[in-house]
Amino acid sequence: MSYFDHIEQQQFLLKLIKQEKTGTSTDLAKKLGIARRTFFRHLEELRMIGADICYCKIRKTYFLKNNFEFRNFF
Repeated sequence: MSYFDHIEQQQFLLKLIKQEKTGTSTDLAKKLGIARRTFFRHLEELRMIGADICYCKIRKTYFLKNNFEFRNFF
């Protein structure tokens, strides 16, 4: 996977998280066409650059607790 593909996946992941309709980690990995472990790596990378991402078990969705914008880093 190229660097740009990686960034594109992270941007799409962040878009889905902002919509708060992600489903479980397995669901979201399938939407992205990646392995579940790769999804968790993407999630950790976003958290490392300031995204406060949480998961709600009741709503079964990931969501942002801050106003993180990916474009601020590139």
